[in-house]
Amino acid sequence: MILHTARRGEFFAEASLFADAYHCDAVAAAQSSVRVYQKEIVINALRTDPALAEAFMARLARQLQELRARMELRNIRSARDRVLQYLRLRAGIGGRSIALDSELQDIAAEIGLTREVLYRTLSALETEEHLTRTETAILLKNSNAV
Repeated sequence: MILHTARRGEFFAEASLFADAYHCDAVAAAQSSVRVYQKEIVINALRTDPALAEAFMARLARQLQELRARMELRNIRSARDRVLQYLRLRAGIGGRSIALDSELQDIAAEIGLTREVLYRTLSALETEEHLTRTETAILLKNSNAV
């Protein structure tokens, strides 16, 4: 199960700062560079810099909110409704455009669908004129009416 997708410039494995051992797996879906920070240095920086600690806590809170939203998505039985809700969440409040910064098969895995089901669902939604797809984005035609 995918718990988090780290994008360019983001952290991952933060919970390991407070564990004796690294307890997760990470897989790079594309060519990547990873910067590693020593645990003691990060902990000391958080203890001595309140602004850094606050920013770090805010990032953790956002990740928790994203995880909860992803878990709620997985509880939606209908593939159509699950895909639409995912697109609405990615588009943000009042948004209609979703940049495709990962492969569709990665999105399928993220929301708990097979890639075939995701492809069929997107095609059906496009045929029904609820969305338009390009190679790099999905545009919801009317995110409230769908």
